[in-house]
Amino acid sequence: MVDTSAIYQFLVNCLTNTGDIEQHPKYKNISFIVQDAAEPIELPPARKEYDTVIQSMGLCSHRSPVDLLRNLGKVCKKDSGKIILLEHGRSHYEWLNNILDSLAPEHAERWGCWWNRDVEGIVKESGLVVEKVSRYHFGTTYWIEARPAESLAPNS
Repeated sequence: MVDTSAIYQFLVNCLTNTGDIEQHPKYKNISFIVQDAAEPIELPPARKEYDTVIQSMGLCSHRSPVDLLRNLGKVCKKDSGKIILLEHGRSHYEWLNNILDSLAPEHAERWGCWWNRDVEGIVKESGLVVEKVSRYHFGTTYWIEARPAESLAPNS
């Protein structure tokens, strides 16, 4: 089982520059890849798939978020792998969604971010199997733990 609390703390440390990989010696095999996640992901030579794939705050600005998630599923272990998403999108509250919707085109034009996307709908359409969803900040911030569907197998 993946200890998501340790991964979350590791990410927080990395993103806030309060920690680094040396502080987390059990994560010696961690790989950071900076690329368009909807494009084929080249795995390191000694690796066939990843134990855990983390995507953070990218679905809002990607031209094809469903394809992005499907691609992540293809490089994640099918039997025990996890896909962790930290994203933002639509709220629990319709009054807030109305505000997000009315300002979304201008916000996207300026920042490249569609902050009113239906994150759970995108994940469902991708075929990933959702195991846990937590929402914060009036329901606009999502922590999603998922796993690849059988149909996302690397050789399918």
